[in-house]
Amino acid sequence: MAASEGMAGEIRDGGPLLAADGRLASAGWARGPLWRFDARMARAALGRGRATLRLKQWDYWGVLGPDAFFSTVVADAGFAGVAWVQLVDLAAGTVRAERIAATPLGLGCALSGEDGGAARFRGLGAEVSVSPRRGGGRIVRAAFRRAPWEEPFEAELAVEDPPDAGSIATATALGADGWYYNHKRAGMGTSGSVRIGRRAWTFDPATARATLDWGRGVWPYRTSWIWATGWSRGRDRAIGLNLGRLGGDEGPDAAQAENCVFAGGRLHKIGAVDVVHDLGAPLRPWRFRARDGRLDVLFTPRFALARRVELLVVASRLHQLLGSFTGSAVTEEGERLSLDGLYGWAEDHRARW
Repeated sequence: MAASEGMAGEIRDGGPLLAADGRLASAGWARGPLWRFDARMARAALGRGRATLRLKQWDYWGVLGPDAFFSTVVADAGFAGVAWVQLVDLAAGTVRAERIAATPLGLGCALSGEDGGAARFRGLGAEVSVSPRRGGGRIVRAAFRRAPWEEPFEAELAVEDPPDAGSIATATALGADGWYYNHKRAGMGTSGSVRIGRRAWTFDPATARATLDWGRGVWPYRTSWIWATGWSRGRDRAIGLNLGRLGGDEGPDAAQAENCVFAGGRLHKIGAVDVVHDLGAPLRPWRFRARDGRLDVLFTPRFALARRVELLVVASRLHQLLGSFTGSAVTEEGERLSLDGLYGWAEDHRARW
């Protein structure tokens, strides 16, 4: 694989993700998922036993509409397979329902090595599946019917894959022998419904947008990231942004970072971005500023979610906020884009896994 001479770190030619020793063949970013991932090769490079548990794989979907936010994940975290769903009722300002099912060592969990392939979790009264849709896009289904005292949770959503959706893929080295391959695809119109007991929440593709976070990686035991994504609703030209940072204050090389804005489906790469936020004041705005001056954005939360899990040597702390963006960004050609009114979310995640 080769990097372009124009934008630093851009990969334009497809190829295998990993070299024979299990390390990244080529780090950088691309305008789509050009790298080829092979889970068997990744596990073989890690060796046998507990080392193979370092490989983490997930397909995460978030769908945000004017009145509700639905999210789901199918994940193989090595030590466990996980299916999780959540519905936030924005009109009522509450988490209407959250369901999780977990199995040891990833049992019942199947994830494709190819972005765009199928994903499924089945077991313990829960089933979540993502499958290709005829004519393009995906079908996302979820069903949790685990106990008589628990309201059934059912979802069926059709996600479009329009040409003006935003797409960025990154391959990043982590520590001495770790790596992370990620693809974000945002701005996909979504229709369908989520039903909890007798009540249903509907999503209309004119106002609801889905984002895919497709991740595969070998992570250090302690890890963290910040991620923010937003998309326009009802504009003549689709405008969106994706901002992210792995690890400590500096994060990876800017050439491997996922910072970018989208205009009509065209990706405009942004370099290193500094983030100012206060987890002690969940609804206080976050500030994102590019060091080269090409982006200055304020994210104002409307709803805050906090989740903390402690399981002996495994732990996760997630702060996720839903809200809107204001500010501007400059494209690669020098056009200034208004980012006022973009809606989406920002999150800060810290884990031991």
